[in-house]
Amino acid sequence: MRKFLLGFMVGIILSFLFIYFGGGEILKVLGQKAIDAGERIKVYEKAFKETVGKMKKAPPFQ
Repeated sequence: MRKFLLGFMVGIILSFLFIYFGGGEILKVLGQKAIDAGERIKVYEKAFKETVGKMKKAPPFQ
């Protein structure tokens, strides 16, 4: 029970510090970077799918 309460208190303190020191802005920046990375990954995914599609249509190599 003691460890639980200690963990709970530490969690509350860390949450407060995160909010106090601008955690919202950090999350906003990280979210934008994640969106940008997702857009780049979409390009690679499309190219990969096109390549696999061409490989399936190609005659077997002998």
